[in-house]
Amino acid sequence: MAAPPGAHRSSLVLSSQRSVVDGVSASADVETGVGRFSSDDRNWHLSAAGVVFENGCVFRAEVRTGPVRIENESARQRIVLGLVRQGRLTIDPTGASHTITASGGFFLGPGAQSSMRFEEASAVILASVPAQVAADLGVRVSNHSGVLRSDTALARPVTSFLEVLARLDEDPTVLSSYFLQQLLHEQSGALLLSSEGFHADVQVGTQGLYPRALELMIVRRADPDVSPSTIARDLSVSLRQLQREFHTHGDAPASALRRARAELAHQLLNDERYAQVPVTQLAELSGFSSSQVMHRVLKRYQFNAVSASPQSA
Repeated sequence: MAAPPGAHRSSLVLSSQRSVVDGVSASADVETGVGRFSSDDRNWHLSAAGVVFENGCVFRAEVRTGPVRIENESARQRIVLGLVRQGRLTIDPTGASHTITASGGFFLGPGAQSSMRFEEASAVILASVPAQVAADLGVRVSNHSGVLRSDTALARPVTSFLEVLARLDEDPTVLSSYFLQQLLHEQSGALLLSSEGFHADVQVGTQGLYPRALELMIVRRADPDVSPSTIARDLSVSLRQLQREFHTHGDAPASALRRARAELAHQLLNDERYAQVPVTQLAELSGFSSSQVMHRVLKRYQFNAVSASPQSA
């Protein structure tokens, strides 16, 4: 299945001598959507295929051994992520060398540069999202690079999701490019927020715990496995502390998370672009365990659940 309207397939072939983007030859250090790559090793080579959205992109890349430098131009105000699917590389973001293997990764903030070496032939997911994705979570990204840990609960599922997204033409879907782009932003933002490596290179905004928790719930509401305990862990506070903070605002974490999911479900159910998406699938994509649960929550919060979407696949 081809990429949906609003997104387009793209291919990259990079080496120390030249680059080919979407079949067109360019200089070796051409802007690729996921940064500028340069290498002095004549044997180094990267080939990638993926999808470019209006605000972001994702590629699955096959990379040969050798050193490479990546530059993320500050003017583009984006965050570049690299997630290792297979293989091994070393990176030196802060003066200390780190080895990154499967499900681990790296990030570059706006204006960041990083040198790394692929120690063996590797498969890597490369993606970029607007820096505003991080800002919406209450963090301001510095111009640093850093390491994304492989042992967080989100590392493997997010990497797998991005790989599927990069292979969009091989994996039929009824979702529009708009919603796929939203998923790209949400999944990438959640991964960044949950990584200690990311926290080491960001400055937390002055927002209080309550608004930050609400924003994180909006980012992660589509994940049915997310719970108030998950939100507390990602914000580095205890569940009891999170509950106390919500109580001071006349709210509760579980209620707020249900509201966030109900708002997303209401948006999708009443959006003509998703008219052909089954209600059962919309419920799943809104973070609900079933369409019955979704309708109960919508009724509880007095949302109009009327939709032209089909009731089943």
